[in-house]
Amino acid sequence: MFGELLGLWAASVWKAIGSPSLLRLIELGPGRGTMMADALRAMRVLPPLYQALSIHLVEINPVLREKQKAILSGSRDITWHYTIDDVPDGPAIIFANEYFDVLPIHQVIKRETGWHERTVEIDSTGELVFGAAPEPTPAL
Repeated sequence: MFGELLGLWAASVWKAIGSPSLLRLIELGPGRGTMMADALRAMRVLPPLYQALSIHLVEINPVLREKQKAILSGSRDITWHYTIDDVPDGPAIIFANEYFDVLPIHQVIKRETGWHERTVEIDSTGELVFGAAPEPTPAL
């Protein structure tokens, strides 16, 4: 249902930007392609939008590319890219649901001595636990 809602949202955005005759629908890190398949299914209810789509998947994993090709086999005009820089310019809507989940983050916690970066450590029983860097983070 989430992918279908994204498809309907994309239809709304397409109309809001003037219904361009060519719209690049881009997904960063599309996994198996399920979300894109669901979004496209919802977008088919608006044939002018579906005809305007040029689908671009940014995926570096060859195994996942094959899974995407299988699940999206009935879709039209799909191109795979290794980076977003390879996607042609023009009006675009970008999906990136799980893409941001793999980006590194720095989490900090407030202590008496200031803001310390949160760490993951192994305790005396061999379990993973949260900890904190011994020195405060200078930038904070």
